[in-house]
Amino acid sequence: MTWKVAVGRFWTESHSFSPLLTSRQMFECGLLAKGQDLFQLRDTASEMGGFLSILDSAGVEIIPTLAAQSICGGPIEGPLWQSIRSSLLRRLEEALPVDGVLLSLHGATLAEGEDDCCGDLLAATRQLVGPDVPVIATLDMHANPTRRMVSSATALIAYKTYPHLDFRDRGGTGWADPAADAGSRGPARDGSQPVTPVHWIRY
Repeated sequence: MTWKVAVGRFWTESHSFSPLLTSRQMFECGLLAKGQDLFQLRDTASEMGGFLSILDSAGVEIIPTLAAQSICGGPIEGPLWQSIRSSLLRRLEEALPVDGVLLSLHGATLAEGEDDCCGDLLAATRQLVGPDVPVIATLDMHANPTRRMVSSATALIAYKTYPHLDFRDRGGTGWADPAADAGSRGPARDGSQPVTPVHWIRY
């Protein structure tokens, strides 16, 4: 049996005090790749490079959705955020059913009208794939994990190093072949129930 896993990247760090909205031009200067164009990240040191490497080695069928990244800035322009969101989710929906979803996110991203872009994207992904499909996301260590992010994802994997030297390594931990025996961990497919320790701080 060949497993089918969807991958996507939505990465920018937002600053709510910045007067400069993050625009399409800023994403185009970074990366805005749809469908098969996402595979240009295959041999990079990015989280997506790690995703693709481990999935390739496991013989998984990879479904590329969207890769969008920009330099840091203010909130994303509202229509642009909706366009990126709908493009990624539409490609995911067209590929259903899938056996897993791997998303490369920043975790501190906001847009006009949405203060938790990553949480919204994870929640929408969960709604599409259902409660039992692994949804794994990598996050920057400067992420702001929200209840919506934690409740929607099977696992959230943060970078460990600063400067960030472990993008690819952390991406590579995002998936263990669920068809393997019990010696390998297939997220949420080995009968285990993940537990996320969280302490919410009020400030």
